[in-house]
Parts: sequence; structure tokens; C-alpha cells
Amino acid sequence: LEHRAAADDEQRPALVDTGLVFSLLYLNNKLLVLHHEFPAEPWHKRRTRYLADREGWIKRNNGYVYKGYRQIILRHLFRPKDPLIHPLGKV
Repeated sequence: LEHRAAADDEQRPALVDTGLVFSLLYLNNKLLVLHHEFPAEPWHKRRTRYLADREGWIKRNNGYVYKGYRQIILRHLFRPKDPLIHPLGKV
């Protein structure tokens, strides 16, 4: 779920916008897109960078955003997220 198949690297990671408890529990998953862009930057500095340009990050990853883990569960508990065959034709 953290990544999807996309030709553009910036569009692969999901932004899971959730509260403090689940953010910490799942290692600030919404900041994963920043990890791909700035891999050497410490985690504790990424939140400030994300909040300064949240809409820009959402635009860069083509709107691949979940509004919390409840939305993920409701959407994908009984339906697959992606097809079994890689959508870009790669193995």
C-alpha cells in the first residue's frame, strides 16, 4: 500500500494523512514521499517541510492520498488494491 506502480517516481509513495498516534505507529507514512525526495534528511525535519508545501506534495504524487487508515481498511479490506499482474508489465 505504501507504494503503487507508476512510471513517475514521485507518484509512487502514498500520503496517508492521519493523526499523531497512527502517524507514530506507522512511522509517519505520509512523509514517505519526502524520504524518496530527500533520503538523507532526518525524519524529525520532514514534517515541517511537508506542512510548508502539503498541497504541492499532493500534486507531485498525483493525489495518491488516503485520509487515514480507516479509509484504507474500508476501501481495500475485501477488494485488492492492485491487479496481481504488475500494471507496468514488470516483474
